[in-house]
Amino acid sequence: MPQMTNSPEPDSQPEFITPREAARIAFLTPRSLSRLADEGKIEARRPGKHRRYRRSDVEALAADGAS
Repeated sequence: MPQMTNSPEPDSQPEFITPREAARIAFLTPRSLSRLADEGKIEARRPGKHRRYRRSDVEALAADGAS
């Protein structure tokens, strides 16, 4: 019988990511990313005091910036 674990799959990535990780993906500074969120150009959630960005939104932003 396979053993059940609570750890995520090695290839799985979290849906929401930190500003530092989002900035690295989008080739921006965390402050620039925050400014874009304030302008409504990317959605940010605040589960507490810190922003979190949806990985797919950040990847789309990076793709748009590269074109």
